[in-house]
This record gives sequence, C-alpha cells and structure tokens, in this order.
Amino acid sequence: MVFHLNGFQRHFIILCLFFLSACTPQPPLPSPAHLNTDNIPPPKDDIPPLIQQKPFVPPPLPTPPLSTFTVAVESVQVDKLLFALARDAGLNVDIHPKVDLRYQIEGTHLTISPDLPYMRLYKIGYVNLSRK
Repeated sequence: MVFHLNGFQRHFIILCLFFLSACTPQPPLPSPAHLNTDNIPPPKDDIPPLIQQKPFVPPPLPTPPLSTFTVAVESVQVDKLLFALARDAGLNVDIHPKVDLRYQIEGTHLTISPDLPYMRLYKIGYVNLSRK
C-alpha cells in the first residue's frame, strides 16, 4: 500500500512528530554517587567457612509396643462396654448418646462424640531465619 502525500500533509506529519518527541519524558539525571567506586570498601578476606549440613529431623526413636487385647461380648450396650474398657485402662470417658461415633484421646481423657465434620488446627514449627 502506497500513500501519496501532498506538501501540506508532509509538513503536518513532520510537525506532529516533532511535537510528540518534545513530550516524551527525559530520563532522570544520575545522582553524584552513581557508579562511584571511591566510597565502596574493599572486600573482606575473613569470609567464614561454609556451614556443614546437619540432619533436619533426628531419626525416630523406637516406641514400646502398645498392649492389645480382645473383647468378646454379646447383648451388651456400647456405652457400658466402653465404660468398662475405660475403667480397666485407667481413662475417663465422655460418651455422646448418638450411634455414629468417633473418638479422641487427650492424655488420660477419652472423648467419644458424633461422627460429624470438625475442624482441627495443627501447629507447624517452621524454621525462623534472618539474614544480615
């Protein structure tokens, strides 16, 4: 595609380009200390040695096996069976009267509650680092 411009159009385009170039922002002037190496101290020769990696998590310690036992009952209510088991295990028991249950053990306290959605918060110990 070829454009044919008359003299007025050419002068108008040149004037527009001139005015547009005058509106462009100019770069800022550099500061007096810009790229000045006189104020930079020389590098230190006493660089500390590299840190040797240590295992992040210690190896797990073996735990003693838990005591297990078998219970065979017939025609016994669940709450009475759980109370008897807790008594023999030395636990306190809170039992909700509903059938669909879940359990939670905190120390020596056994809580049996309805099996409904619940929220649990976990504390995660992240490594706290800072650089100087």
